[in-house]
Amino acid sequence: MKMGKDLCKNGPEGTKPVQKIPSMSEMMNMFQGLAEQNKSLAVQNESLRQDVEELKKGGIKKKALKPLEWLQTNIQPATSFEQWQNELCIEKTDIYLIFDKGYIKGNVNILQRLLLIKDEPGGDGPPICAFARKRVIYQYNGNKWETMNMEVFTKLMRKINKNLLNHFSKWADDNDAQIRNINSSNKYLLNFSNIMGGGKSMKENIPKIYYQWRNSIKKNLKDFA
Repeated sequence: MKMGKDLCKNGPEGTKPVQKIPSMSEMMNMFQGLAEQNKSLAVQNESLRQDVEELKKGGIKKKALKPLEWLQTNIQPATSFEQWQNELCIEKTDIYLIFDKGYIKGNVNILQRLLLIKDEPGGDGPPICAFARKRVIYQYNGNKWETMNMEVFTKLMRKINKNLLNHFSKWADDNDAQIRNINSSNKYLLNFSNIMGGGKSMKENIPKIYYQWRNSIKKNLKDFA
C-alpha cells in the first residue's frame, strides 16, 4: 500500500473521502489571494468613507461642465449659424421696435424674434446659445460649436441694419406728406436718429447689443448637469 497526500483511497469503506491536503505553495497562493482581496476591500471602504464625509459637509461636488464640450456633445442644430444668418428676414414692422425702444433695445428685440423662428425638423433649436457666468455667445458652424467674436457679430448687425434702413426709406416715402408737417417732422428726425444708431457709432453700439442679447438668451448650465 502506497502512502501519500491523497488519503481518499485509505478510508474505510462507507466513510467520507478525506480531502487532499494543499501543498505549501498552494497555501501561499491562497493567502496571497486573500490578502489582495482584503486590500481591495480596504480601498473601497476608504472611498465610501470619504463619500460619506463629503455628504455630511454638503454633498459631493459635481464635475464642472464646460460649455463648448457640453454643446458639442448634446446640441446639434439642423441649421448652421451661417445658413441662419443668410436666411434671416427683417420685417418692415421691425423698424417700429427701433422707433419705440431705441437702437440698442430695439435691435436686441429683433434678434430675440429671429431666434424664436423654429428650426428645421430634427434640429435642437437655433445655432446660437449663451450661458450664465460666460460673457460670450456660442455659434454652431455646421460641425462644431465656437465662440462668436465681435467681427462675426458686427457682420450680422451690418446685414440687419442694411435691411432696417431699406424699410425705413420705404416708410419715409409712404409717410412723406405727414413728415412735411412740423410736428411729424420732429418725430421723423427722432426715428431717423434711432435707426442710425441713436447718435452713437457702430463701434460703441455693437458691444452693447452683443452683451444685452447674450443676457436675454443665456441659460444656466447647471440645469443640464
